[in-house]
Parts: sequence; C-alpha cells; structure tokens
Amino acid sequence: MKLASVITTAPRRVSYLDETLSSLSRAGFDTPIIIDDEDKTFGPYGNFRRALRIALREFPKAEVIAVFQDDILVVDRLRAWIDANCWPVLLDQTGIVSLYCAGKHELNRSGFHRLPLKRGDSRESDQSMASVILNDLQDRGRCFPDSIWRDVESVEIVRVFDDCTIAIASVRGVDKWLWAFEWEHKGQPRIDISEMTPWSLAYGACAYLIPRVNADRFICEEDGAKTKTDINVARICSWFGLDYWMYSPSLVQHVGEVSSLDDRPLTPYRRSERFRQEAVA
Repeated sequence: MKLASVITTAPRRVSYLDETLSSLSRAGFDTPIIIDDEDKTFGPYGNFRRALRIALREFPKAEVIAVFQDDILVVDRLRAWIDANCWPVLLDQTGIVSLYCAGKHELNRSGFHRLPLKRGDSRESDQSMASVILNDLQDRGRCFPDSIWRDVESVEIVRVFDDCTIAIASVRGVDKWLWAFEWEHKGQPRIDISEMTPWSLAYGACAYLIPRVNADRFICEEDGAKTKTDINVARICSWFGLDYWMYSPSLVQHVGEVSSLDDRPLTPYRRSERFRQEAVA
C-alpha cells in the first residue's frame, strides 16, 4: 500500500512532537511532513484539512493519507500491520479509518468496527431496553401532547455503553438519534432522553487513514470551522454515506495531558483504555 504521512502540530505548553516522531519511526513509518499551525490561525480542524491538501499535492501516487496529531504514541510495527490488515476495510466506501479508539468505543473482542452513523451499523441489540425507552417516550407524548414524542412509532438500539445507550426513535417516519441516560430514582429505573446527531459519537482525531479516492470530501467544504476535527470528519462521512472505521484495542494512545487549544485537561473520552505495545500481523 502506498501511504503518505503528515503530522499536524501547534504550539503548546508541553511539546510531545519529538516523542511522537520517535514512536512513528519505531513503527516503521517514513519521516512525515510536519504541518505547523505556528500562530494557531487555522485551529486543529483547519490545520487537518490544510495537511490533507498538502499531502495530496506532495504525494501524487499515495493511495492512502495518514494524518497524525503531535501528541500520540503508536504501537510498534504498525506500518507493516496496516499493510497486512487494512484491506478490504480501505475500500471506495471508506471515509476514515481511525487507528485510535477511545475507551468508549473499545470492544471486548479485537477487530474493526464502524462508528454507528446509520441504522444497522452496530450488532449490539437490547430489545428490553428499547421497550423501556419506547414506553418512556410514549408517556411523555401523553403528558405533553404538543411534543414530537406524541407520534413516536418505534425505538431501535444502536449501541450500548457502560453509562448510556444510543438509540434511534422513529417519529412520524423521521429518525431521531438519542442519548438514553439511565439512573436510579427511588428504587425505580429512570431514563433521561436527549437528542443528538450520530456524528457526535466520534472521539479523538489522533490518527486517521484516509483513502485518496475520498480525501477531497474532507477539504471541499469551507465552513470556517476550526475545532472538533473528529466530529466534523464523522459528519462528512455521514453526509456522503462513507464508513468511519475504528480498531479495538486501540493502536494509538493519546499522551497529551492538556489540549493545545486552551491548556484544559483532556477528558477520559480522549484516552484509550487498552493500548498494546506491538501490532501483531
């Protein structure tokens, strides 16, 4: 596989760039081009798109562009692992392969899985939970006749996490994506429903593989956004019907202690819970 590598970087209080470069070298990657947002003009998302444009121009024969952030560690032998394992995942319908997998998305098994951006993306199913959520929404519809929940028709579970469930409610034939938070109240289970978008589930733009055939999708839009790279690329995947793949356990660890934007500590969503030291082909 012909692969080109770039790193996006920006000034921060503590630099991890040298550590990241050493890790990529041990993993078998050629020296990447460094795309430095020196005065933070572009922001993380703007610099990501800038890096992608430069990579497409500088590496005209590359089939896949790898875009890394500047505060990561990757497993040893990762470059060879990609050649051995990323086909047939890297097909024309693939938008993103995230080599990083946040703890929220890690599975008990090893392997590729898709970020749920549409119905049927996840194999997990819990009909009892779907019934509880449906009953809760129908109760709301009876209590608040002017709400959209008056016409809820069905509920489908998309993904189950430790502390919440992702579901789709069909309301008058229109899908509404939901967070379904569970907690105990007076000994009885209660559910708090809030609407969301499917691309809100993307966590961490640490290390992406992007097939050249679809790379233009991520740089053609000029909306002025500077942040939330992970959510924006997942949104574009959803819009164009492209797959967003992750691998569990994570092949990349996010080592930065603070954000490059404002020096705030990173949340648990920006960490991998299981990170093995060597990729096994």
